[in-house]
Amino acid sequence: MKRTKVRSAFDDALATQEPLYDEQRLPVIVDGGRWKLNSVIRGVGATLDWGSCGQVDSELAAAMIAFVRFNVERKSADHCRNAFRDLVMLTRLSEELGDVSLRILLFGYLARLRGSGAEWRFHYIRDWYRWCSNNDLAGFDDPDLFHEITSLRIPGNRKGEAVRSDDPDEGPLDDIEEATLRAALLRDDGPILERALVWALLAFGCNSANLVYLCEEDFKSVKNGGNIFYSIDVPRIKKRQNARLSFKTRKLDSALAGLFEELCQRNKAIGIPKGFSRPLFARTTPRGECIGTAIEAFAYHHQSLDIHRLLRQCIHRLGVVSHRTGESLEVSPRRLRYTFATRKVQEGCSMEALADLLDHTDLQHVTVYYSGRGIIKRLDEAIAVSVGPLVNRFMGRVVADQSHATGLGGQVKASPLGRIVDIGTCGSTTLCTLFPPASCYLCPHFQPWKGAPHREVLNDLISQRDGRISAVGRNDDRIAKQYDDMILAVGQVVSICEDRT
Repeated sequence: MKRTKVRSAFDDALATQEPLYDEQRLPVIVDGGRWKLNSVIRGVGATLDWGSCGQVDSELAAAMIAFVRFNVERKSADHCRNAFRDLVMLTRLSEELGDVSLRILLFGYLARLRGSGAEWRFHYIRDWYRWCSNNDLAGFDDPDLFHEITSLRIPGNRKGEAVRSDDPDEGPLDDIEEATLRAALLRDDGPILERALVWALLAFGCNSANLVYLCEEDFKSVKNGGNIFYSIDVPRIKKRQNARLSFKTRKLDSALAGLFEELCQRNKAIGIPKGFSRPLFARTTPRGECIGTAIEAFAYHHQSLDIHRLLRQCIHRLGVVSHRTGESLEVSPRRLRYTFATRKVQEGCSMEALADLLDHTDLQHVTVYYSGRGIIKRLDEAIAVSVGPLVNRFMGRVVADQSHATGLGGQVKASPLGRIVDIGTCGSTTLCTLFPPASCYLCPHFQPWKGAPHREVLNDLISQRDGRISAVGRNDDRIAKQYDDMILAVGQVVSICEDRT
């Protein structure tokens, strides 16, 4: 089938379009050749611009427009955006190749995708061809081509490769990287929006889209006697329905609940007008592209790209460095989701429980976390001393000796660890609720002496941790892993005292 190029093919077909409604029956704004999809998550990124297409004949243009309309009415904005992207690329190849048959065009595009390692994307083009053929559209009546296209084995997108390979830039954070990030957050007093967002991603293992739809009303507290219990209803996504119709309830600890309460106070100062939704992670100004559309109520919600930007902004401000790459830690919501899932597997979480935590409807999407390498770096003396300063878990300050210390807490002895005594000064005047002396290194009141035997403390802690692992027979024992924070803090003190920083 030879085809004659018509420059105005899309313009002619678009001029006769009827009103368009999406899968939620919300009107889609059609502004000439631009279809503005109702995407709270993507914002202007969900606009389909037909003007970006290459020159094709009228039959091909009509077939593409009809297929995209079908998708807009039945599929998510993200799916429509992805399918449209590949149709645009197909039109550009058509313009480049000139008057070739549809068979040559399709297999030429498949060859290009294979060459770029993105063969899985051809399934959008196959769906388009199959739909056009099944609906008897002009130009799609070749039974041999239909059989060839539908019989192709197209590999899926290897979404789990970063997890399986333990990629240092895209895979889950390892134990030390996560400890470094958490330690930096504990010290941080920067913008509450950034702090609460990063802690939420660490705590929930959710996608950025969940946080986009999260509202103040989802944060709840219940008083029971003298206790207060906190929870949050996290909106579900990928369920082919309005994300505010279904939720997963998650318990909150008091620390994260305190951040959310502070965030709500910050939101009050914004003065969001009536009629608009009140997001938990709120913008200070409304999104202009939402005004006058079917999703105007969500104008104060950040979009997904904003969540990524705020996360990167926070990590950059904290100055967190990866011990694996020696460079600034690369963090995205997806990496933190991988990290959350990996830690749950290490803790012995079942597939069913993990699928529920990640809000997957079946188990096929969580198997990757059980097939990855799952390397747990066992902290030894050398690693603790070299990595301790990077993690920065030590909260106090090193002093020369008792005479240079402040406070009235008295000397700290290490007798529970064995023969070691006189390692520093406690600057607190209140009763300690921790587990001294091992926990002292995590306390901001502790003032270790520069000449004290901190390396001996370090070795005794490592010995205790390894003894626990041997007793339970598991490297990922939760109690054994709690030693790691203390080991890293002592390692940092050793590094400071021996002038290794």
